[in-house]
Amino acid sequence: MKFNTKQFLKQPERLFLVISLFFGIVSAFTLPILTGPDEGAHFWVSYSMFTKNKQIPQDLLVSAEDSVKEVNNGNYINDLFGETADLEGDDIKLNYTKDVDINSVNDSRQTSTLDITHLPQALGILLGRLIHPSIGVMVLFGRLANLAVYVAAIYFVIKYVRYGKLAFAFIALFPMMIQQAGSLSYDVMNMVAIFAWVGLMINLSLQKTRLSKKQVIVLLALAILLVVNKRSNIILFAILPFLSPNLYCKPRVASKVIQWKSLAFDYVKKFRVLLFVIGALVAVGLLFLFDRYLGSHGIGTFKFIGVFFNTFFRPEVNGQLDSILTSGIVGNFAWLWYRLPAWIVFLQLSVLALVLLGAKTPVVQKRFAVICGSAFILSILGITIGMYFQWTLLPFVAGSSATYIQGMQGRYFTPLLILLIPVFGYLKQFVAIKINQGLLTKIVTATAAFSLTTYVILTYIFFYTPADGVKDILLK
Repeated sequence: MKFNTKQFLKQPERLFLVISLFFGIVSAFTLPILTGPDEGAHFWVSYSMFTKNKQIPQDLLVSAEDSVKEVNNGNYINDLFGETADLEGDDIKLNYTKDVDINSVNDSRQTSTLDITHLPQALGILLGRLIHPSIGVMVLFGRLANLAVYVAAIYFVIKYVRYGKLAFAFIALFPMMIQQAGSLSYDVMNMVAIFAWVGLMINLSLQKTRLSKKQVIVLLALAILLVVNKRSNIILFAILPFLSPNLYCKPRVASKVIQWKSLAFDYVKKFRVLLFVIGALVAVGLLFLFDRYLGSHGIGTFKFIGVFFNTFFRPEVNGQLDSILTSGIVGNFAWLWYRLPAWIVFLQLSVLALVLLGAKTPVVQKRFAVICGSAFILSILGITIGMYFQWTLLPFVAGSSATYIQGMQGRYFTPLLILLIPVFGYLKQFVAIKINQGLLTKIVTATAAFSLTTYVILTYIFFYTPADGVKDILLK
């Protein structure tokens, strides 16, 4: 039987599988080791999960700058891949809870190895150590293990989600996503958790019967995985109450719940003025408490609103708004040293809009679309506020004098884009694009391949053929 490539790639999950594997592997090999965002810290944490000593061996305390210097000196392969690291008698041992001392010129802190988000990388690093204990081999195997988990998990999410498959595939193929998947980043587990959760929510929104025991177990497991990755993911739990009562109750009870909800809405309409006043008073009270909380950090409510506004609306204040925060949703790579040009970012987002409005979907209920859209916005707000209090306000970052929220990166928001699938599914009742589904798949394939090829080319040029100006950036 003759293999038909075109027919094979018509399935979105297969399309994703082929492109993500190819470019993920190329990225893992091409990007110099430890040059991914915070990759050094991820390496040390992952390595320590299966080691005896608390102190990271000195040979492993290599920075991104060190790696780039080896590339420029022509010693990259020999020194980082060929040379065996001195692990100082650090025997292999499984650790559940262990504080690890990380001491280097630029990094001195403690971390715990009890971290499921680093498990794929840790297993890959362990395998690399058993094969050849050089820093390059360990990092490379860690990257490939991370990539394998990402590709396998997203493949099955796309395969089993009941609509939006092409959008899932296209977002998962954003260059930023593939670069992260082919690195040691713990964001991979977060991306997998969000994709799986939203995919499950989409499927449950169409289900008319009660949750099965298997679905309950999957639901609980994904809920735990979401919280373990980022506390702001709790916002995604808000989708659950807006699903059909038939999922949680017997049909007779579910019908009563629906009647009660209808009755409640009638009372809301009848007493809307009173409820509005009560809501306004509650909002004022919460604002007062929030103002007091802000006061404890040496700032006021209006100062906070100004900082928040500057972060998203004033590029002359937040110089990272366009380059890191916006472009970063699609592609800002290797310690944010280089990125895709803005026109490719525009191309990617335009094709995404075309997919969201042009792909076939069943009728999406308004309440489900509204809650998914709200979860998208609230998740962005939650991450932003978290970065303000947990990072920007630190004395060595900006402190209370900050004029914008620092440390924000577009990659934090990329996986959240799949929450827009139900939103656009509902909007298609009013605004729809009629397009041949085969042509749409070809557009997605060409756009994803083009943008990922551009990423690989830019990576090669930036690191392996650097101009003098780029060398100053890399070797400062």
